[in-house]
This record gives sequence, structure tokens and C-alpha cells, in this order.
Amino acid sequence: MSRMALYSGLAPRASLAMGAVGAVIGGSMAVSRNMVRVRDKEITREDAVRDVLRESGSTGISTAMGTAAVSAAGLTGVLSLAGFVVVAAGARYLADRAMGCRTYKMQPSAQVSSGRTEAVTAKKNK
Repeated sequence: MSRMALYSGLAPRASLAMGAVGAVIGGSMAVSRNMVRVRDKEITREDAVRDVLRESGSTGISTAMGTAAVSAAGLTGVLSLAGFVVVAAGARYLADRAMGCRTYKMQPSAQVSSGRTEAVTAKKNK
């Protein structure tokens, strides 16, 4: 059996398995983030469930696509990691855009909280 035949037989299964792992990890992270947001009444439970499904789906798809691309290219070592990151990040970006996900923007330190603002202002004035 040739080496390419071995890779082509394992690649679809590996992509599906890694996609499932990516979906579980992405969904778990979204659940932990949204539990706090629901408790603080920032979002409703329905919005939290939608966010978890969207997050797990886009993470799973991007992970599967990254795995498939690296397997198809036959990359190994550092090149496989770099290829996976590039493809998975690109796929995640496109999936988020297609689903209309909002982007999270960093808040300036002055808008975080009054206690934090005073500490940052005092530090800058020294």
C-alpha cells in the first residue's frame, strides 16, 4: 500500500474527528462565557443558546477544514501547524462573516470600571 493511499484513507476520518473535537471545545468555551452573561442579565437564555450553537459550529467547521487541508497537502512538523492555523483561522473568519457574527472590540481602559479608571489614570500621571 502506498503512503498516499494511507493518507487519503485516514484524512476524511481525521477531519471529522478533529471537527467534532473543535466543536466541543468551541461550544464549551461559549457555554462558560455565556453562563456569566446570562447571570448578569446581559443576554437572554435564547441568545446564549444561539451563540453556543454558532460558536461550536464555526469552530468545528474551521477545525475540520484545517485538518483536511494539512492532510491533503501532506504537511508534517512545523509546516503542518502553520498550515492548520492559516486555514483554520481563514475558515473561522469566513464562517463568522457568513453567519453574521459580531466582532468583539476591546474597550479602552478608561471605560472598564471607575475603580480601574482611577488606577490607570493615577499610573499615567506619575
